[in-house]
Amino acid sequence: MTWKHGAEFLTWAGWGFWLAVGVLLFVFGLVLAHAVSRRRFERLGEGRLLARLISRRSAVLPVLRPVLQVSGLILLLFALATPQTSGQRHNVSSMGLDVVVALDFSKSMNVRDMFGSRLEHARREMNHLIDRLGGDQLGLVAFAGTTMVYPPSPGPWTRPASCSPMCVIRRWIGLR
Repeated sequence: MTWKHGAEFLTWAGWGFWLAVGVLLFVFGLVLAHAVSRRRFERLGEGRLLARLISRRSAVLPVLRPVLQVSGLILLLFALATPQTSGQRHNVSSMGLDVVVALDFSKSMNVRDMFGSRLEHARREMNHLIDRLGGDQLGLVAFAGTTMVYPPSPGPWTRPASCSPMCVIRRWIGLR
């Protein structure tokens, strides 16, 4: 295993070294705080009486919290060092996505506060999304007072053989 930023942790001038020093100072601060609180606790009164008064206090939590804090900081340092393996690259084929878009067709979408109206902007963004989806499925929920759901896969409608489901969705909402 190699470290992309490993050199930053090995030199005095590296940011990783100073972060590691910061974690060590944090651990020292935790130990010091525990010693101070223990000394204050012992000054409160007799040891047996205090032990009976706090008998229901958890013995695990005061130890677990600092252990988890320090562990989290150490793991953060490892993540910042960016571990990398020199293994082989694998091409992973992704499964198709099912994307459903809710699009408002009400009169409020005709406001011209964006590049053209909001509806024209939404149509441009839908065109961009459809071009990027590739073989993924897209469903459309169009609403303007009432809701109409257009399913992502071919359904009971008839469409030309040359027109994909994406083409059908583009025709429904007036794209291209």
